[in-house]
Amino acid sequence: AIVSYPYWPTFEADRQIDWKPFSRSALEEAQASGRPVLVNFHADWDMTTAWLSQRAFETPEVRDYLVKHRLIPLSADWTEPESDDIYQFAEAHEVRSVPAVLIFSPDSPEQPIILRGAYSQQQLMATLRQATPPSAATDEWSPFTSPIVGGLGLLYLIGFAVALIRNRRLRD
Repeated sequence: AIVSYPYWPTFEADRQIDWKPFSRSALEEAQASGRPVLVNFHADWDMTTAWLSQRAFETPEVRDYLVKHRLIPLSADWTEPESDDIYQFAEAHEVRSVPAVLIFSPDSPEQPIILRGAYSQQQLMATLRQATPPSAATDEWSPFTSPIVGGLGLLYLIGFAVALIRNRRLRD
């Protein structure tokens, strides 16, 4: 009997993250920006990396975290042996198989945090949090997150709600 998998997911399927191809120059440029950098070693022929692509990486939670903390995602594709950069870089960081993820913090660009083998989305998120300093997050203003203005914004909303309730009572 022949058993076939009806759908072999690939790293390219349902991409939500804007991956840039890995090269030494791309890594150097990304690190020069002062932002955290994530390097994902994967291969389309590896079922684990295909599974991780869909279940750990290409999820709204991970994508939103990468955007909020301004991580630069680089894709080190081992599917075809096209780049000596990938293999030399992998060897220098003792990456001998896929999957592997290296996260470079701007605070220690020579010492990446490394995830090897299979991992869950929760493990990936914990590693991302460990590797990204709070200062890496974008400063998006919100009346609810600003400590000073937040209190005023909240008071404004409460006052507005009270006014609506009073207005409704007056009409009834």
